[in-house]
Amino acid sequence: MASEEQQKRGLIIVSNRLPLSLKKVDGGFESTLSSGGLVTALSGLTNSTTFKWFGWPGVNIPDPEEQKRAAESLEQKGAKGIFLEEKLGHAHYNGFSNSILWPILHYQSGVDFNEDYWKAYQRVNEIFADTVANEAQDGDLIWVHDYHLLLLPELLRERLKSQGKKCPIGFTLHTPFPAGDFWRSLPVEKELLKGVLACDVIGFHTEEYKRNFTEACEQSLGAQATDNNQIQFEDHRAHVGVFVVGIDPQKFDNALKDETVIKRIQELDEEYKDKIVIVGVDRLDYTKGLVQKLQGFEEFLKENPELAKKVVLIQVAVPSREDVKEYQELETEISTLVGKICGTYATPEGVPLIYIHRSVSFPELTALYCVAKACLITSRRDGMNLVASEYVACQEDRYGVLVLSELAGAASFMGHGSVTFHPSSTRELANAIHQAVTMDDEEKKRRYKELSEFVTTHTRKEIHDLTGRVALVTGGALGIGYEISRAFVLNGARVIMVNRKEEQGQSAIDKIKEEAGPDAKIEWIPCDMGNLKEIKEVFSGIRERESRLDLLILSAGINVNQYGETTDALDRHFEVNFLGQFYVVNQLWPLLRKTAKMPGTPPPRVVFESSEQHRNAPKVVHFGSLDEINNPEIGTTEVYGRTKLAIILGVKYGLVDRVIKPNKDNIYALSVHPGAVNTAMQQQWKDAYPGLLGKLLTTAMLAVGRNVEQGSYSALYAATSPEIEERGWNGYYFSDVAQPGKESAQASDPMLGAALWDLSHRLIKEKVGEDGLVDWNA
Repeated sequence: MASEEQQKRGLIIVSNRLPLSLKKVDGGFESTLSSGGLVTALSGLTNSTTFKWFGWPGVNIPDPEEQKRAAESLEQKGAKGIFLEEKLGHAHYNGFSNSILWPILHYQSGVDFNEDYWKAYQRVNEIFADTVANEAQDGDLIWVHDYHLLLLPELLRERLKSQGKKCPIGFTLHTPFPAGDFWRSLPVEKELLKGVLACDVIGFHTEEYKRNFTEACEQSLGAQATDNNQIQFEDHRAHVGVFVVGIDPQKFDNALKDETVIKRIQELDEEYKDKIVIVGVDRLDYTKGLVQKLQGFEEFLKENPELAKKVVLIQVAVPSREDVKEYQELETEISTLVGKICGTYATPEGVPLIYIHRSVSFPELTALYCVAKACLITSRRDGMNLVASEYVACQEDRYGVLVLSELAGAASFMGHGSVTFHPSSTRELANAIHQAVTMDDEEKKRRYKELSEFVTTHTRKEIHDLTGRVALVTGGALGIGYEISRAFVLNGARVIMVNRKEEQGQSAIDKIKEEAGPDAKIEWIPCDMGNLKEIKEVFSGIRERESRLDLLILSAGINVNQYGETTDALDRHFEVNFLGQFYVVNQLWPLLRKTAKMPGTPPPRVVFESSEQHRNAPKVVHFGSLDEINNPEIGTTEVYGRTKLAIILGVKYGLVDRVIKPNKDNIYALSVHPGAVNTAMQQQWKDAYPGLLGKLLTTAMLAVGRNVEQGSYSALYAATSPEIEERGWNGYYFSDVAQPGKESAQASDPMLGAALWDLSHRLIKEKVGEDGLVDWNA
């Protein structure tokens, strides 16, 4: 539920096009919600906050009276129409945005600059800025979307300042951001970068795109990138981040249960019962690699005549920008290729290619996704390709194969389970198709499982029976920790939750017992992770009391916040997030080792909640002394990132290298990234970033972040999946569910890990006493 403060402030979303379609009805206008990736991406906001959407309504309405009636219709749906003169709108959208900016953003060379188009682009951004600034109230959050409005943040900042309004501004780019040579080919690149840098928060879909933007700002403007994902330019600092956009899997799950869709699936299954169907769904755009797709498919047919009569590609190519010359030429080229392939390989029994040059309904699309044995995505560059996720969401129990261009945005997250290829190589593409259509069922299931865990993430149903096993979860009564405790109880484990506050612990027990039944095996024990002596007292008691411990989840922690110290006179981030929990593991290690030696018992698991924020640690960390730890001059993001770095180092170079391996302990220690999750901890951002920036970061998380149940999936996977043992993943860091991640260079430094190990032991002995530590080797 949104906080009272969130409900009071306004949120303004600005995009070139409104997510509404207008049509004339009885002398007025009727507006209906349209579909699209941006609408899907922001669906998480609808239940958490109210907002108003600003943008062009998509139709030319020159008459002022009709504009007024159209505006009234849009207003009823929470939208503000920004009306543009037709010629100006054309020059802005089809001209500069899509004939110049779009190709450059997608790594296309040889783009001709047009001064008239540039003037139109500037003018439209000014019109948007005037409208939004006049409507905004002091304190409103303004969130700008995509490449059509790169100048808008700076223009808004100027107008808001002149009106005495303070509004945080965010920006999300839903396309790639190219490497330097491509971007610098644009004569006005500096003006565009300055426009975006006026934001407080700037979001991209992948680390690569974020890095390219940051480097462009450094090289072209002389801006300074800080260690904690911020860019300083002149007197303003912008936070730069990666926000992954996904789909709503439940929407597709519901569609697959619809009688109309079920009937259509049955019809298609019958029609293609002797065929291997491959589906492709793209806008007709050169960035989607449709020409390369058809050329690669043609080579596949040529090289595999025995499969030419068995395989059929159903390609949906949705018309796009049909009044742009380059797109007209592309359509002609594709139509020629379609005719050539069908003319060469068609037989009386059928054709190998069905080309649909129109939009298809959502039920029809769902049915096509479902019956296809493979989905072919050949993007040369894109933002976050949602077709990949949509296909996987429709393939449960069918185990379809995703054939994915390695240059697609989705490849950063879904490459592990896909058959990947370089879209410029027709030979690679043909081989990838062959691999997909000849793949055995076992490999299909394995690959699909990895893909499904990204799209829908790990589910409680996939956790193995935990009856008879004992789990302890620090931070187990709130947020992600609560969801982990709940999942363990519902799957038969006895759970010990450890939290600081009694009311939180009792509330968690009541909720879990309400769901699991009054006999659920769960208890709460109080402990402050910022007090080492209390940790020793509590966990030494648990060690003596319990006869076994199978699962130890270290989920307690504080988020990005202002510097402060604990009662132990230690940086509270370092002690609560790392040192205290490291001490918990030390106190319970004899119990874990005892459990590991029990006949027929799976190896115990120790799972720490780390984060991709470990990359935001200071560029140079030594872990050499207390003075380095207790340094209030370190930035809020850096001090938090340092604790997450410590977790990865402590697991890999501490527990695994210095305890588990030398003693040949049958215990697995892992660290995980939960994803960007909406928890109560995110509210701490308002303290970490005083003022409006903290508000904007919190609101952005409401839109694109995972919920707390989804945030628990990484830890649940690490704690329970048989794959951990099967693949020998001890000491690994998981950047997502079932995805071992590549940690930062500092997190891969064994010398830094050794320094942290030594410092941790020194600090505990100093604060608790020489006998404070349990002998790891006893």
